[in-house]
Formats: sequence, C-alpha cells, structure tokens
Amino acid sequence: MNRCKRSARRWCGAGLLLAAVLPLRADVLVLKNGTLLLGRPVAATADSVSLAVGATGTARMQLADIRQRIVCPPQEEPDSYLKAAQRAERLGWSAEAFACCEKSIAVEPATAVAARALLGALQQRAVAEARAKTKAGVQPASDVDRQRAEARKLITEGEQMLRAAELAAGLDAKNRGPTARAIQQQGEADMKMAQAKIDEGKAMLEKVEKALAPPPPPPPPPPPSMSEQIVQWGWLIGLGLAGLAVFWFVLSPFLSRR
Repeated sequence: MNRCKRSARRWCGAGLLLAAVLPLRADVLVLKNGTLLLGRPVAATADSVSLAVGATGTARMQLADIRQRIVCPPQEEPDSYLKAAQRAERLGWSAEAFACCEKSIAVEPATAVAARALLGALQQRAVAEARAKTKAGVQPASDVDRQRAEARKLITEGEQMLRAAELAAGLDAKNRGPTARAIQQQGEADMKMAQAKIDEGKAMLEKVEKALAPPPPPPPPPPPSMSEQIVQWGWLIGLGLAGLAVFWFVLSPFLSRR
C-alpha cells in the first residue's frame, strides 16, 4: 500500500513538472560545459528534462548538468537563439546573451545580421560598464601620496646615479691618459650630485612622514614652586588640626566622665 502511494506521488510530481513545462514554446538550455541546446520541452522528471530538437530528434538532459535555462514563451516566435539572447539580455544574463548571439551567428543564417548587431551592442555596454567601474574604483592620489612617491623616486634615482658615479670615480687613471682622468673627475662630480639628490629625497620623505606623524603628547606640568609647596603643606596641617579639634570636641564629654 505504501509502495503504491509513493509511486502515485512520484507520478503526480512528474505530471506537475510536465504540465509546467509543456505550455512553453521553447527553451534554451545552457549546460555547464558551455553547450547550448534549443528545443521544445516534451517531458520532465524530478531530475531530468527532455527537449524535442529539430524535426525528429529528442535530447534528454540531467538537471545537474544545466547551468541556466532561458525560457522562450509562445509569443516570442519564431523560436531561435536570437530570441533567447534578447530574453537573456532583458533578464540581465550577460554571459548567456553573449553565448546565444554567437550561437545564432553560427547556425541561424536568417537572424545572423540581427545577432551581430545585438552582440555589438552587448560588447559596447560591457566596455562602458567596465570603464565606469574602473573610474569609480580609482581614487585621485592625495598630495601626501604624491610627495611620498616623488621623494622615493628621487632616492632611487640618486642611488642608481651614485653607483654609476662610484664606478667612474674608481677608475684607474694613472696610465690611461687624459680621457680616463676626465671620466674619473666626472664620476667624482656625479657622486656629489647623486648624494645631493638622495639627501633631497630623504629630506622630503622625512617632511612627509613628520606631517603624517601623530602630534606629540603634551609636556608634563612643571613641579610646584617652593611657595606653592608651603601653601599646600599649610593647608594640610590646618585641615589636620581642624580634624583633631572636631574629634576632641566630640569625645571630650566621654573623656571627662572617666
């Protein structure tokens, strides 16, 4: 009895799926491997769907292998990959719209021109969206960042120039004539210029980092002067004596009785 009930429920579920699928004019199945399949649904189960492809062919696909399903209602005749591309575009499925346009260009000569036009529009829209995202993501560099980059560039260029100048200044010019001596002298002059550039970059970088550094903590208050200390001690002694007087006044009745 239970087995019959389970079988009836299974067939009822399959019937409901089939009833939901059959009124549709056509579907384009986008498989996970990138394949596109255009056909009319003729049967459906809990884990698969069958499409009538072409005049006599039928394809049965597992639901687990389907990445996207583009439904083409009857009013969108003639059913074609171009219609599926237009529907995917309206639904915001860019990748599926691209794939359907390319498939239409490849296998549908009657709609190839319209498919190329739609593909060009999709490509222009994708480029515009990418440029908009790029502009939104790029923030203008602040003056501090620009100054830091300029300082580091000066230091790098100065270090490279210094290495080359050290090689020229270290040239043995004793027995190599005036040209070698000129190169050596030029290397010594370049060393000074390179060091000046490095110092300039370091000074600029130090200035930038100093501007970004948090403000120093306030200095501690100065110690009290001698007169202030005398006044403070006078107040403490006076308060102590006043406390003793109050204490003696409160306890004097009890002390006199004894």
